[in-house]
Amino acid sequence: MAAPPLATVLYEDQQGPNNQFGLHKFVMRCLCDQCAVAPENEYKVHGAVSSRQLKGDSKVLNALWNDLPNIAGSSESVIAVLDNDRIRDALGLSSQASDDEVYQTIRDRCAGPVQLVLLKENTESILLAAKECDGIATNDNATYELAVFRKELPARDIIFTKLSKRDAKAIRDCIRDKIGSLTPLIDRLVALLNPILGSAAGS
Repeated sequence: MAAPPLATVLYEDQQGPNNQFGLHKFVMRCLCDQCAVAPENEYKVHGAVSSRQLKGDSKVLNALWNDLPNIAGSSESVIAVLDNDRIRDALGLSSQASDDEVYQTIRDRCAGPVQLVLLKENTESILLAAKECDGIATNDNATYELAVFRKELPARDIIFTKLSKRDAKAIRDCIRDKIGSLTPLIDRLVALLNPILGSAAGS
């Protein structure tokens, strides 16, 4: 029997037609970069983190407030990733509300412990940063148009799959420099996965 995941990450995005969710795949590759995980041990890291795509901020909030024990399952920790550009409206807060106010408003109604991450501003921000970091070297303009402006899921997965290849680390590092809000998410996963990361790291 497989060991239960150490962490479950909730996203407000929707999964495309492929079996793997592109944004989570990208996040996990960044985690492997940061911890120098050996290629033969990457499966251990991926197996330790599950993801759920809940198709909207309102559904993430509903899960946190009404179904957190069930949706977390046997994970030791839950991390919810929310797009910064819309969450204040969803919570009925002022557009000027601080991140701390957002976090506290959510936690006040949570049915259990959860870690929260605001992605600034949204998934499209990562894709746009990828274009700035790599131009059209990995994807053509038409793909970016579909992914960013029409929000087509297959196009997003094409981009994230290419950005998640081992040899694209320099591009990922550039994206992380531009999208600083990815760092808290990856750092929290690193902290949660410390029990297995030592044995999974490369030389």
